[in-house]
Amino acid sequence: MPNLIFTRRFSMAHRLLSDKSIKCQNIHGHNIYIKWSVSTRLNFKFDFNENMANSFGELKKRVHEWIDYHVDHSTFLNVRDPLLGWTKENIPNAKVLVFPGDPTTEMIAAAFYNKISCFMQDFSNIELDSVEIEETPTNTVFTTSSFNLVNDKYENYDNWWFNQNDYSTE
Repeated sequence: MPNLIFTRRFSMAHRLLSDKSIKCQNIHGHNIYIKWSVSTRLNFKFDFNENMANSFGELKKRVHEWIDYHVDHSTFLNVRDPLLGWTKENIPNAKVLVFPGDPTTEMIAAAFYNKISCFMQDFSNIELDSVEIEETPTNTVFTTSSFNLVNDKYENYDNWWFNQNDYSTE
């Protein structure tokens, strides 16, 4: 079965509180490329007419709108980052994605996998195969499954933005 791979670029800023490198502890930015791959759950056969298993346009539009209007040019922060409260208080319209822990490339890939999986709940015949986050030309994370938080301090796991079937980012 052919897979469809979609690519989107967005810009973001983040910092990693637990990183030993001063470079990563400071707010810094990346131009991220996200690639996500889907396939159909149906037993697809070419009909030599349309030759499409599904119209992926609506799903692609939904994910790309979320990225373009809610993720692009946002700041990714750890829920414990002191800048989170300051940002909300002093920049009320700031776009911020809050993460349980540092927003590392691995965490971004896992969270985006979850988010796209939530968007796909409305598309019963399509499944998400993978999500790839290219942070730099030499640093890419690839994931093929969702994740669960295993730390008790993050209660209300289902309420995190990456587990919601909407455009939320907080």
